[in-house]
Amino acid sequence: VITKTAEAFANGETWVLRTNGRKRGEEIDTAEAKRIKKLLAKPNAYQTRSAFESELVINTLLFGWCILYADKAIGFKNVDAKSIHVISPSEVEIEYKDNSWKNKNRGWDDIVNIWVVKDGQKSKLYKNNCYIIRDIVPNFCINGFLPTSRVDTISSAIQNIIDGMESRGVLLRERGIRGIITNRTSDAGSWFPVNPQEKEEFMNELKGSFGLLKGQHQIAFSNKDLLYQKMSVPFSELGLMEEDDNSKGKVCDAYGFPKLLLSNDGTNGATNSNMQVATRNLYQNLVMPFSKNIFEQINDFFETDDLNMVIERDYSKLSVLQPDQKEYAEAKLRSNQANNIAF
Repeated sequence: VITKTAEAFANGETWVLRTNGRKRGEEIDTAEAKRIKKLLAKPNAYQTRSAFESELVINTLLFGWCILYADKAIGFKNVDAKSIHVISPSEVEIEYKDNSWKNKNRGWDDIVNIWVVKDGQKSKLYKNNCYIIRDIVPNFCINGFLPTSRVDTISSAIQNIIDGMESRGVLLRERGIRGIITNRTSDAGSWFPVNPQEKEEFMNELKGSFGLLKGQHQIAFSNKDLLYQKMSVPFSELGLMEEDDNSKGKVCDAYGFPKLLLSNDGTNGATNSNMQVATRNLYQNLVMPFSKNIFEQINDFFETDDLNMVIERDYSKLSVLQPDQKEYAEAKLRSNQANNIAF
């Protein structure tokens, strides 16, 4: 879900536009705008725009936040940075002021140091070069500063998917416990016990030669007086696939992702028509609101208000969204025709 969202996020076009004057809304071409465009097009030496944006989206959706770091000289603004980088929360350690935990609304001013921990080594980051990118969901975390992850709300569903896959794997490999073999040989007193060595030899023989895999036999013979009691449960009665499907739905709901887009194997009722509708919903209900939130923060990172400009993300040219343009044009035509009659 997260990686597909990141791929969809990167499909848009980025514009740097004027926010004042007669040319409001037009593309701006000042020196600061050129530097911003260059940074967003090639954020750093080892990432393209799409790779950078994907890393930003994946970390934000997975952890609830991430750090956007500007590689710049002390005293300079972020727009003057040589490069920008995404730093994952999995590698970040934040040091707060003493007793700051008492402040339920502690925030940026309570941070003393920010460290990157990798391979057992700690590297200190310049706090003024860091900016916290937050997920769009409301903040219900304890300290009121760093958002919690959406994953926290669906941890049970994720664990159910993992457990279901593990159970299916065991069933595929071992076919589960199918029954009990008991010794029927007895004398006047009681049943004859089977010693551990005989048990081991018999089970090894069955395990290696008999089963449902290729090259194995399905019928076994024995020269001992044995009784087999069937205990297997039909796979359909375990409900593994139903629980898996239900848990996937909870994951999709947490992120606003159309479940229909998870797989198109012909078993989920997917058609070209409803797949197109689902893709449009992906952009309208998830990607576009999320990108608006991200680029509002990127504007804050570059302080574009002070430069009378704004960075915006546009998805209108995507072919999957063109039906909306067609409907808009038809509605406008009908409105014009009605106005012409009234005139």
